[in-house]
Amino acid sequence: MDTDPRELLRRHSVLPFATAFMSAKDAGRVEDTLLQGISKGPRSIGSLLRGVQYGLERPKFCRECVREQRQELGESFWRRSHNLPTVHICLRHGLPLWQASSAPLTASQHLTLPLPHRQADAVAQALPPEWSRHPLAEVTDATLRPDWRHQDGWATTYRRLALEHGYRMVSGNVAGARMSAELDAAYGEAYLQPLGLRAGVRQNWASLMVRENETAPFSATKHVVLQTFLRDGRPQLAFDYPKPGPARRDYMEVDKRLASALMGRIKALTEEGGRSSVEALLKGEGAWQVTCPVSSYQ
Repeated sequence: MDTDPRELLRRHSVLPFATAFMSAKDAGRVEDTLLQGISKGPRSIGSLLRGVQYGLERPKFCRECVREQRQELGESFWRRSHNLPTVHICLRHGLPLWQASSAPLTASQHLTLPLPHRQADAVAQALPPEWSRHPLAEVTDATLRPDWRHQDGWATTYRRLALEHGYRMVSGNVAGARMSAELDAAYGEAYLQPLGLRAGVRQNWASLMVRENETAPFSATKHVVLQTFLRDGRPQLAFDYPKPGPARRDYMEVDKRLASALMGRIKALTEEGGRSSVEALLKGEGAWQVTCPVSSYQ
């Protein structure tokens, strides 16, 4: 089969979703890294692709799609668009997706996984709030299309949307903490936590994404969840910013939340056969802070 390798990546892998919110230049570099077989690239390829699968415990499928596939082809297959962490319904049929009865942990287990029509013990998946199901799938699906446009400055786009929807402080800045609290309330911790998105924390990942001139990379999952919220799910909560002065924190609760989040990441890495460092794990939870220069250690 005479297939261009770059087109194969773009049409039949999850890479377009993983790189959707990068600049066109950076996304192209990631493609080149994969195609050239280079182990080191602009970002860790393994980490990038693991991030796409975070929260996706088992392969998913639409039963109506499977019925149509068998009628047309005599066989069934796993749809790429169904197997991304922010997709929970089939856009074609509007039906909730089902999960495979087992969770493959290795490449060989993926290859031997029974096809969807042979999933006799398939289980229903836990669904996000009803308001978000269709919008989440739409935003995710758009990233897989050939006409998806990469851009720089997503933070600017999110700041504009947040301000348009009233997340504005007296100073004119984005009310990031309030926006984060309402995002948590809209989705619920039961949905956000399995995706690795910490909930119930002031100034969490969502507030960082609307900071002016923010250039740090964020996962595609975070982009989709924030975009969907700013477009479709904005509850009005009673929310007050803390009064000026030293803030009192329940450090025991902070430690418990951090320990729980770290255990989840370590478990996921262990199941995937991945590796990480203490620094990378803590940075992933926003808890890595150097308080003195390395040179001061004796």
